[in-house]
Amino acid sequence: MIAKLKTWAAIAGAFVLALVAAFWRGRAQGSATAQSTMKQKDAANAREIEDRADAARAQPVADPVERLRASGRIRD
Repeated sequence: MIAKLKTWAAIAGAFVLALVAAFWRGRAQGSATAQSTMKQKDAANAREIEDRADAARAQPVADPVERLRASGRIRD
């Protein structure tokens, strides 16, 4: 009787442990996905800023403030 109880307790414990492990693994994968998405958005934002800065530098105006104003980067 006690041997059966120990067996069932061991099976239940293993099942609970498997559920907890699956939960933590899912959380870790979700976190990694979120971090990857944020890195991609950050890289895209950096490229956009760099492209706008390049466009501002390409303007034929000598004054840097006027160059930024002409490219739409400064609001007066």
